Amino acid sequence: MESKQNKLEKAEGQSGTYERSEDVNNPDFKAMLKDLASYGGKPTKNGWFYWRFKNGSTVGRKLLKNESKP
Repeated sequence: MESKQNKLEKAEGQSGTYERSEDVNNPDFKAMLKDLASYGGKPTKNGWFYWRFKNGSTVGRKLLKNESKP
């Protein structure tokens, strides 16, 4: 699951800062949504925790603690 091709914007939530994307017209984003569904919705990869928002068209990611950005 990669998000390099997806437009990510910084956001602030109850658990701190994270990045989010709603790039629904991007084929890579659509593939990421499928990956999220196949992993049960909340996988981790390369030090990032990913999730899909309840609206189904927004993906969030947050750097895991004790990890540094790649």
